[in-house]
Amino acid sequence: MILSDTCSIRKGISLSRVYWFCRRSLSGLFGFLHKKELDIMSAVLIFFSIKMYTLSRVLKAQQRGSKTHRVLAFDRETFEKDLAEIAKRTDIDILFFPMFVYGAFFSAFLPVYMKDQMEYHTFNSAEELRLKGILQNACNKVFPALKKWLKFDAMISANIDYAYDQAWVEAGKLNKTPFIALCKEGIQSESHFNHIFSYYKNTKLKFRGDKIAVLCERKKKALILSGVSNARDIIVTGIARSDSLLDSINCMGKSKMNRAEKWAVLFTFKHKFFNAHSLWRDMLCSFARAASGLSSSSNIRFMVKTRDISDKKETEKMLRKYGLLEYVSVEHNISFAEIVNKAVLAVGYNTTSIVEMMATDIPIIVPHWAEAEEHQLINMLDVDKNTSAYHLAVSPGILMNSIEYYLLNRADRRRSVETRNARDKIVEKFIYKIDSKRSLAIADMIKQSITCTN
Repeated sequence: MILSDTCSIRKGISLSRVYWFCRRSLSGLFGFLHKKELDIMSAVLIFFSIKMYTLSRVLKAQQRGSKTHRVLAFDRETFEKDLAEIAKRTDIDILFFPMFVYGAFFSAFLPVYMKDQMEYHTFNSAEELRLKGILQNACNKVFPALKKWLKFDAMISANIDYAYDQAWVEAGKLNKTPFIALCKEGIQSESHFNHIFSYYKNTKLKFRGDKIAVLCERKKKALILSGVSNARDIIVTGIARSDSLLDSINCMGKSKMNRAEKWAVLFTFKHKFFNAHSLWRDMLCSFARAASGLSSSSNIRFMVKTRDISDKKETEKMLRKYGLLEYVSVEHNISFAEIVNKAVLAVGYNTTSIVEMMATDIPIIVPHWAEAEEHQLINMLDVDKNTSAYHLAVSPGILMNSIEYYLLNRADRRRSVETRNARDKIVEKFIYKIDSKRSLAIADMIKQSITCTN
């Protein structure tokens, strides 16, 4: 076991070194070609990277046959599920722009510190503006060739303020190519609304693209009041990946409780971003300790669902540190549909996945202690100790006891009308709708943007 873990760690470190070596080399090449005024060669490199990466993605995905519009998507691992649903359910043809390449292009001209998503828009010293100008010039030179060769009608990304995207937004404006942000980050509690509003206001962020798709009305309100964009260009669409969720819920039938494999799932969250390190450590360890205590008395598989591969590695490292890795499995590429079909319990804090689980009848536990109790503005849910939508665990011990209770008392999985209504209100508040039509709503918005630009 120890030897296996050591080999895995060494392999991960080696792959990471190879990745960053290749990315630095590609950045150096982009910079060299620009200095020699050979930007057309940079365009050729980007063209082939997009074509090859798109082919690999399409071969793995189920795509709807007839396509009427083509978009260039700035791919990110957390964006994959939404893009997959749009590709599968609509007439939008998606080209995937690998982050490895557009990140390397950015790094060819700007220093590492300027890639910060939340600070990029405040970097306005004379030297920083000069560097941004060099990046913009290079982007302007490669864009026309890419559009001609790839024949895309628009660009889409997963947020409004990614540093990597900004030069491409401006290049698109010069070439009559709309940029649409499918804003995956929603507004959490009312205190978080005020926090996000202040961030937008203080950074004087102005969205330079064409349209913004948001998860909920509160996000739209924050963007309007802070001056990021106007009401006309912000559309509440919900979230594309929720389409597969409803399909899964509709498939949950009489055989659900007779399935051989049943899961208790803990969803990770951005604990570093929310500065909630103690809460996350206690959540993870309590979940794993509950697994160790129930492993011999139940047929439940305890699984930690991570956001991506790097999150998976960090989670495994922490579990290994406390000697708890053997009691749980850590997965990053399990589909949400499979989770819905096999889960009998969900645990999570500050993740949209917990809100999506509200569409099911699966018991939900939300931890609430440490930073969650001390800093209310970081809480996703407006804390309600009397709600029937979920169970609030106010300590690690209560979390462990609650996990044991729900897993050993599963005779009646049906939720009351009160619980169903409470959960529906949370879904509407955070992600608007779950109706299998969110991908179509986003596709309609993209096509409208293309029509208006042309």
